[in-house]
Amino acid sequence: MRVLLVVMLVVAVAVSAVSAQAPAPVNLAFATLDTGSAWYVYGATMAELLRKTLPPGSNVDVKPRAGGWWPRTRPRSAWPSR
Repeated sequence: MRVLLVVMLVVAVAVSAVSAQAPAPVNLAFATLDTGSAWYVYGATMAELLRKTLPPGSNVDVKPRAGGWWPRTRPRSAWPSR
């Protein structure tokens, strides 16, 4: 009985030590539309909420027009065929 109690105590201390370690910071990026658009506002709002819950040192970047190529930046000949 005493051995079982000691084993349970050791396991409890080990689990609490593991859960007490701080998680590593993360880097996130949101691709949105132009600054001032509703999508940019949504992205900025989500970033603000995430900054409050992510580990210290984390970075959330909201990028306007990131990764897009649709018609304004390509000539009509580059548009996909229908």
